[in-house]
Amino acid sequence: MNHGDDANALASAPIGSHSNPRGNVYTVIMDDPAKSSEREYRPLSAGLRAVRYALPALPWLLSTYALYWLEYGGIWEVDAPYRGLLSLLILAAGLFASFLVYRALVERRR
Repeated sequence: MNHGDDANALASAPIGSHSNPRGNVYTVIMDDPAKSSEREYRPLSAGLRAVRYALPALPWLLSTYALYWLEYGGIWEVDAPYRGLLSLLILAAGLFASFLVYRALVERRR
């Protein structure tokens, strides 16, 4: 596939993401997935890369914000029973959810 081909042909081609050994992420556009020799690599935009790296961290950031909101709103007192345990469980749930999002994104790329 040459760079001068019709844009409609590029739009209808299957798209996937891959990384090269240096860690750069590229979008793969193929006319026929069975013909791996006809691949054209195009770097992902900076915005897509930022979303790809920020999306897995979002559940953890939300759990951290939930802890901040509980403290700031005065919902949790300093001497509340099991406050430490509940804080740990909220953070652990956020980290586990981040792991699941990351794993889903990695599996989607394959």
